[in-house]
Amino acid sequence: MSLASARVKMQESLREMRLSWADVRRDWSDSAAAEIERQRIEPLEDRIRAALLAIERMEHFAHMVRRETGDP
Repeated sequence: MSLASARVKMQESLREMRLSWADVRRDWSDSAAAEIERQRIEPLEDRIRAALLAIERMEHFAHMVRRETGDP
């Protein structure tokens, strides 16, 4: 799997997770749901965003290497 396809798949998964959680939160709005969001959902989103940033940096580095070595 290429970095670009991994990044896209991760972005799509994050989007699906957000939509699913929003659906759950429409019907579940007590303190337990808020606690799960604070302790599990938000940290997971933070880690996913950090991973996406790392992938973007790796893509940039790989592009620079290909350009400098003349590799298409």
